[in-house]
Amino acid sequence: MNTDIAREVRDCAVQKDCDLGHLLRLCKILASELDSKPFGEWLVHESEGYPRDIELPDYRKLPFQLKGHFSGAFGSSLRHAPIPLRCIPEEHRHIFDFYSCRMSVSALQAVVNDPQNDGSVSISNNELAIFFSTNVYKNMNCLQCWMEISTTSLGECLNTVQNKILDIVLSLGITKPAAEDSSVPSKHVVSQVFNTTVYGGSLGSIGNAENISIDQSIVVQGDPDSLRQLLQQVGLANPDIEELFEALKSDPVPQSPGCFGPRVADWLGKGLSKAATGSLKIGANVVGGVLTAAINSYYGI
Repeated sequence: MNTDIAREVRDCAVQKDCDLGHLLRLCKILASELDSKPFGEWLVHESEGYPRDIELPDYRKLPFQLKGHFSGAFGSSLRHAPIPLRCIPEEHRHIFDFYSCRMSVSALQAVVNDPQNDGSVSISNNELAIFFSTNVYKNMNCLQCWMEISTTSLGECLNTVQNKILDIVLSLGITKPAAEDSSVPSKHVVSQVFNTTVYGGSLGSIGNAENISIDQSIVVQGDPDSLRQLLQQVGLANPDIEELFEALKSDPVPQSPGCFGPRVADWLGKGLSKAATGSLKIGANVVGGVLTAAINSYYGI
């Protein structure tokens, strides 16, 4: 396959001020080249919003706080008062476990970037106000009710989409120059990597990779020996390990987890490609997270 688009996706996804709309459009081209229907459908949902009959990924299930305005006798009132979940009948409480965020990425960005929101977004539900009536605060009537969601949670949802796209591309090992390898991962590999990355599916192996236990906690900030130990556990050869240390010396220290420099990102792509062929001790759908977490720990981020 033409790996130019995959590298363009990778380079866009590591940018601090990434244009997510542009990134999703690039990914649609990539999904077409990979002939991956699940990947393509996910991109459509992120671009256009999730229909009511589509199950949401966990990162779009957001915490919220029920709040309301209340009035009582002699002009007394409570404003912006929290409403405990115990006020909702037990058989209905599961409805309020989380807020199902079905907005498109562009709509989410508009909400997060709106200065009027001042740290939170309110979604009214006046039908609940009728239900609560005088059942929340003694001798007080619920006039208005809403769900309050922090813009930090909404922003993290956007950040998660960007990170998952990067994880998919790196895990598939398709960012190498076309002169080195133009092969297309099988549909099985693409589906397994996609489902594991987006929906948290099984972390089984790919190819001939074994199921082994990797202790990521052994990596200490700035300690090359601890990082080397983990890389050896993964099954990387010494030349590959030394290549990473050269990349770490060459690239600037990233300001946030996973936003690696070009040489480290390229090294990750090569390592994940090896895993996809069964050359390492763990599969490509696992090794992406292991190596990324290890390098983050080494950087101390």
